[in-house]
Amino acid sequence: MQRILIFLLVITMLLSYGNTYSTASDYKVKYHEFAEKLSSIGVFRGTDKGFELDRQPTRLEGLVMLLRLIGKEDEVLEMADGEASQFSDVPVWGVKYTNYAYRHGLTKGIGNGLFGASDVLNSKQYHTFLLRALGYDDSKGDFRWDQSDEFMKAIGVISDEYYNDISSGIFMRDHVAKSSYEALFSSTKGSTKTLGEMLVFLGDIDDKVFVAIAPEQEEPIMLETLLVNVVKDGKWGYINHLGEVVIGFSYQDAWPFSEDYACVAIDGKYGYIDTSGNIVIAPQYDEAGPFSEGLAYVKTNEYVGYINKQGDMVIQPRFDYADFFAEGLARVMKDGKAGFINLTGKYVIDRRYDYVNRFLNGVTAFVSDRRVGYLDREGNVLIEPQFDIASDYVDGLLRFNDGNKVGYMSVEEEVIIEPVYDFGYSFSEGLAVVIMNDKYGAVDSIGNEVIPMKYEYLTDFSEGLAIYRENDLFGIIDVEGDIVLEPTFHQANRYGFSEGLAAVYMNFKFGFVNRSGDVVIDFVYDSADHFVKCTYQP
Repeated sequence: MQRILIFLLVITMLLSYGNTYSTASDYKVKYHEFAEKLSSIGVFRGTDKGFELDRQPTRLEGLVMLLRLIGKEDEVLEMADGEASQFSDVPVWGVKYTNYAYRHGLTKGIGNGLFGASDVLNSKQYHTFLLRALGYDDSKGDFRWDQSDEFMKAIGVISDEYYNDISSGIFMRDHVAKSSYEALFSSTKGSTKTLGEMLVFLGDIDDKVFVAIAPEQEEPIMLETLLVNVVKDGKWGYINHLGEVVIGFSYQDAWPFSEDYACVAIDGKYGYIDTSGNIVIAPQYDEAGPFSEGLAYVKTNEYVGYINKQGDMVIQPRFDYADFFAEGLARVMKDGKAGFINLTGKYVIDRRYDYVNRFLNGVTAFVSDRRVGYLDREGNVLIEPQFDIASDYVDGLLRFNDGNKVGYMSVEEEVIIEPVYDFGYSFSEGLAVVIMNDKYGAVDSIGNEVIPMKYEYLTDFSEGLAIYRENDLFGIIDVEGDIVLEPTFHQANRYGFSEGLAAVYMNFKFGFVNRSGDVVIDFVYDSADHFVKCTYQP
């Protein structure tokens, strides 16, 4: 998040303060088209004299204009008067600005306690800013600031031709536009996503404008978003992670997106929409489920079969019950017996069980004569039916019961955690939620109590966090047992955190909090599911 702010701050700074530049009278502008493109997303701003691409900006005056343009000047001016400057060469009027930028990681200065207030920015300095915005850290040895031009070329942000251009003359606003544009469409460190795509995701750039200024390419640009199905005034719709309504509230029922399709109900029939809300498979089914591994189960004329994403029935309806595919297999039931089919509809594990779980990590639970045992993907019995409770196979462990107590064992039936708990859940992220004397806590994979047995309720851990209840209010706790947020909310979604957000309940409405417990989407919804990562074409 911080590197995105750096990018916007620095580019706007350098491209918007036109009356503080020196001019190279013999310089011929080459990159006006990139200034125009950046101007359309509000990054490149000129003056009454136009873009002035043949000028060079000063560092301090550019920073001031930058902080004004992004709405941070009020925060700057609220800082205490008389504060000592982080840099020795900054005039009194500029101290608050440079101190603010320093504290927020926007600048390190130029060394020896200097900011370089009256200096112009050269290519190496500017490319250092851009590389930091792309996630590279010169302080950790990713690159050297005095070789930033070369590093930009080495990782493909700039071309050999452009490198030769900036190496042979003065670095101008013209070059700032070109470098900024190339960085915008370059991947961030360790990711396939470009900086611009991240800015769109954060809501800093309009998606349609971003696509309009993008370099030409053979395949359409697909952007990433997060979507969740929510209820308002009795109808389901979808919002994104910014709280914007993306697909209006018009459905009787709606599932979370899966493989960029969501199952929705209209007039009592289920069909599918894409991430833009377009109907891609017409509502026609009595029941339906999410797409998984390219197929979705649907019920028609009392039986369940499977369709592909074109709406073709690829596994004919013949089951009384069917589930989504997991690890290449789907559980199905017919005439009261359960088994597994593969993606072609062929039975891999015959229908002989009273009940089966989904496969997870190559193992599933089955029920025979009211007792739980375990199978592998070939249908081999790993553990004979003998238990009263079923478990997912996670972190190499299965929960089991001995009478009224619950413990954990390996798939070879070696007891790892003795059955001493009144109840326990399957492991998740290295911890299992357990209950003793009506109090919840969590143990690790060798039985150490990591979360003390003192809470009224505790969800499974997801993304390193869980929701707990204390004194009838809900808060957030991490895997170390540290409290992230004291009990605050009236209720929480059972899914916990998904994509960094969790649905919580206050005053009879659902909203969403981030990992720090900050409310990021207001409490306005009657019901809420969990966020899912999706792609879409603007």
